Amino acid sequence: MIQEISFGILNLGVEEAEAREEVRKVIERLGITPFQDRPTHALSGGQKKQVSIADILVMHPEVVILDEPAAALDPKHTKIVNDYVDQLAEEGITVLIATHDIEYACAWADEIVLMKDGTILRMGTPEEICADTDVLHRTNLEEPGALRLYRRLCARGILKEEKHPPLSIAELERLL
Repeated sequence: MIQEISFGILNLGVEEAEAREEVRKVIERLGITPFQDRPTHALSGGQKKQVSIADILVMHPEVVILDEPAAALDPKHTKIVNDYVDQLAEEGITVLIATHDIEYACAWADEIVLMKDGTILRMGTPEEICADTDVLHRTNLEEPGALRLYRRLCARGILKEEKHPPLSIAELERLL
């Protein structure tokens, strides 16, 4: 696994000692140190996903494109990867994520692009996208569960309508 993650950074001309240190930092941040000495082919699907993310992140790119980064990961490692992706965004690195998980997209993204059959149907903030139930249905997506629950609570008079409705459970909890 170490050799695989080192491949890209070494090909960028980084000295071996520096590359080794960068690899160590990335695998530690991604929580994959426990299986660092195992060959990549012997890893589980989720572990291979983490290694592929480490392959890219060790090279310190300006833009990171991830396809379903949490797919095949257990909850613990999903949180580790998500926290690391959050940190990358905070450091000014552009992060593009392809996902079918509208709740994940709404909780994480600044902007969402909804596509169907290779065509962009709608672009906007999570709030704008979730307000457009027609486009959600055309892309076979449902509103985030927190938003559905919020609307039911408002309809029953338990909560009052907010200018910016909650799109995640954490946001809904703050209103309660």
